[in-house]
Amino acid sequence: MKANNFKNSNNKLAYAYLLTPSGLDAKARITARFLNRKVAEYEALKAEIEQLEREVGDSDSRIDKTNGRNR
Repeated sequence: MKANNFKNSNNKLAYAYLLTPSGLDAKARITARFLNRKVAEYEALKAEIEQLEREVGDSDSRIDKTNGRNR
């Protein structure tokens, strides 16, 4: 596993890399796109869950939201 390789390495500096200003900008754009995609996925799932709860009715009386099991 890569994490173990790093953990066991005596030369951790070999794992470092430097980003140029344009590389840093590119990394920031990639990260922003990833975050936007994950937020959109979260919002879609949240909306789907809310819709399913409306379809089921009073889900609080039937489902324990902390573990998803029937009460």
